[in-house]
Amino acid sequence: MNFKFLQDKKIILLGLGRSNLALAKILDENGIAFEIRDADEQVTNFSVKNFEVKSRFGSNYLEDLDADIIFRSPGISYFCQELVSAKNHGVKISSEIELFFDVCPCKICGITGSDGKTTTTTLIYAILKKMGLDAFIGGNIGTPIISQVNKMKRNSIAVVELSSFQLASMQKSPQISVITNVSPNHLDIHRLCIHNHASI
Repeated sequence: MNFKFLQDKKIILLGLGRSNLALAKILDENGIAFEIRDADEQVTNFSVKNFEVKSRFGSNYLEDLDADIIFRSPGISYFCQELVSAKNHGVKISSEIELFFDVCPCKICGITGSDGKTTTTTLIYAILKKMGLDAFIGGNIGTPIISQVNKMKRNSIAVVELSSFQLASMQKSPQISVITNVSPNHLDIHRLCIHNHASI
């Protein structure tokens, strides 16, 4: 998979959860420089081979978000004040899952909903595998799907669990969509989303 379109971009990985750790490995393997930011001052689960990575850890990790593209972890709200400000200054706000949608060579089956996402995603994947299809599973289910993209072919199918936190900034839709149900959930975050939506 060709990630060279990111080669000359100033990139920040914001938050070092599973998704951005997988993305960091992909970027490093493809010779693409990036900066890392995380609230945790003692990050121990991160390593790269090809770069001396610029970093900022601790309470000020959201300050001075000077970049062309920011890949945020799902746990960092797309609607937080610092990201809204960065977007208003021309910074592209993306994520590991959005990058996967950009580069995925095959059809994507996306599953979301308030409950039952993981069960439904797992069942669909198991059925497709039983049918003999070249299926892959990942996303919010725990496995960053970007880490499998190099194994995918045009006739593969990616079964991807998508949380509301991931969907908040998505610009593309899967070819196949499943919504299990919608009920009040994470309202501490989504009330903030509604309040700030006019600024995005």
